[in-house]
Amino acid sequence: MAWNRKTLSAASVMFLATFCSTVALGSCIARHTEGRIGLSEYLLMNGIAGMAHALLGCQPLLILRPTGPITLILTQLYALSKLVEVDFFTLVAWTGVGVASWMTAIAGLELSRHIAMLSCFAHDVFAVFVSSIYVVDGVVGVVGRFQESAASAVVVPLFALCITLALVSVAFFLTYLRHVSHVLPRSVRFLLSDYALCLATVTATALSYACAEVEVERISIADTDNNWMTVEPTFVGRPWMVPLLTTPNATLAAVAGFLVAIPITVFFYFDQNFSSLLCQSKDMKLTKGAYYDSSFLWMAVFNLIGPLFGLPFVTGSLPHSPQMVRALTNDENDAAPPAPAPTHEKDGEGQDSQEGESVEAGGSNAVDGDGVVVVDVAAAAVCENRVAPFATYALILLSYLVFSDLIQTIPVAAADAVLIFVGLEGIFDTRLWRRLSCLVTPDRDCSPDIGVPSAARRFTLLQLAVLAAGWLLNFTPAALAFPLVIALLVPIRTYVLPSLFSPAELTVLDGPEEHAGMMADFGADDAGAGGYGPPPAMKRPGGAGWVFYSS
Repeated sequence: MAWNRKTLSAASVMFLATFCSTVALGSCIARHTEGRIGLSEYLLMNGIAGMAHALLGCQPLLILRPTGPITLILTQLYALSKLVEVDFFTLVAWTGVGVASWMTAIAGLELSRHIAMLSCFAHDVFAVFVSSIYVVDGVVGVVGRFQESAASAVVVPLFALCITLALVSVAFFLTYLRHVSHVLPRSVRFLLSDYALCLATVTATALSYACAEVEVERISIADTDNNWMTVEPTFVGRPWMVPLLTTPNATLAAVAGFLVAIPITVFFYFDQNFSSLLCQSKDMKLTKGAYYDSSFLWMAVFNLIGPLFGLPFVTGSLPHSPQMVRALTNDENDAAPPAPAPTHEKDGEGQDSQEGESVEAGGSNAVDGDGVVVVDVAAAAVCENRVAPFATYALILLSYLVFSDLIQTIPVAAADAVLIFVGLEGIFDTRLWRRLSCLVTPDRDCSPDIGVPSAARRFTLLQLAVLAAGWLLNFTPAALAFPLVIALLVPIRTYVLPSLFSPAELTVLDGPEEHAGMMADFGADDAGAGGYGPPPAMKRPGGAGWVFYSS
């Protein structure tokens, strides 16, 4: 079904969630690149590429956008352009050509299936690393205002800090309101929780006008001369089409672009395929197949065309991609009606056989001893359609083209708070975070869920060491190579962990049930033995080879 009440609610919820974080990142990248690229480019790329993918992509429910790691990559590319004295936009465009070439090769060779080699150890490290990028960007913005202000004008950054803390506090309060059953009706709590980030942003924006005597820095969009539906680049005077061959040192920019495209493609491989995997896992109950290489190919197309016009890269977004699927999942009020009452007939062996039981999309019904049909509500169907994601991106583009004046009322401090909130929420949702307390907790007080406390501490410290290595590399001249640390998660899990932990300890710490589910999504014959293969939907009938477009 292309339309039901979930379509409208999912589109509005995901628009607000995606829009708020994209605005925050656009404001952040403008600061890091000294105004070379900013909110105009982020919203345009998010809207245009997203609508194209919603219409043409094999898995339209995958949310794509310029993410926090992409903001970090563009920041490092800007630093590299100044170091080697090449035009920033030319370097980004050539990097896009290189990234698109590598991504096309990966999609053509159908290498996305290898993402199944990553266990929960790698997933937690990757999720915390990506989420920490958001937190760091937000905190840098907060601290930067104190560093840039004079001692006599400290009230300005202090008021901005109050705005930031207010947004984060309101957003967390509303988000976790759904878990407090004794406050407000359930429908109201869930509604407030779904719109938590939007309501918090409105609250922070209203607070910013509470003290007229204090100057508040607000988000800025490229000057459109007050013309409706006019789009201009953030960097004044530059043409939309990026010159590839006529800028100074263009050859050097091409060589550098193709070289840095290698680690960037490695990161996109993990980021895109993790997003695809989590929004198409068996737990999501999708019925229209799973798509990986075809989605990866579309990212290659967008990352080729976008940078040619000075627009940012895009890739699948966490946690927005699984959030879109959950937003379209019917709750108990939408669950299918009970199946017909069973009829009893004798089979060939004289036993009762039941007819009339039905299996809904993604779920199953059972009959108890009294013949009453029990509906499996937890496995309710997902309203899979292209309308919801298309509407989400259309609203993002429309907000930029028509309501840019409204966007410019949002304080920059609120944008920093959105980044901090999104990052912290992602970190809190990982097993690594839940296991951190074992580092300072006596053995007798540790949760039994972590297994042997000493092993849990070693496992957690190893994950933190990998995270630290990624961030340390980010502060060196080889910062663009940080995705290679993520790639090292595979050999670490395969060769290092088995030598440090017993199989029983890894069974508890590395979540075999979750890993097995991930492997099963890719058609693994033996998840425990580390075998992997394509999802069943990606195999030709009869197992004869591979088919590029899943069905």
